[in-house]
Amino acid sequence: MSLPEHPEAVALLADATVSAEDVRECRSHLARFLGRYLTAFRRQERRDHAVAFVRGLLGGLQRKSVEPIARQAGIPRKNLQMFGAWDDEVIASEMRRHVAEELGGPDGVIVLDPSGFPKKGRDSCDVARMWCGRLGN
Repeated sequence: MSLPEHPEAVALLADATVSAEDVRECRSHLARFLGRYLTAFRRQERRDHAVAFVRGLLGGLQRKSVEPIARQAGIPRKNLQMFGAWDDEVIASEMRRHVAEELGGPDGVIVLDPSGFPKKGRDSCDVARMWCGRLGN
């Protein structure tokens, strides 16, 4: 019996099916999520750039840096690179409210580990061997 014919594989594959409706729900959920934070950008153009940047990070691009994201979105690289003038306190306050709503509990603790993504390439800044929480080394 081949792996795709194995009963557990068949069940997993059936459970992993994504419908068009599932994708539509994700899109509307992302729009609601971003809507909470877009008020930190004073100009509509910067809000649009923030949405394009997040879409680029979540999309299928091999490199998730400004240049390929800008190219995909049809935005000049410098415009996307410079969109980030926002009020940090507005973002931080909204994030605290959001985390409290979604994860809050009387005994709750949250730990953020920014070491979850392995670095790639030899010519990038800070690519020397470093801890990666996801890899455990």
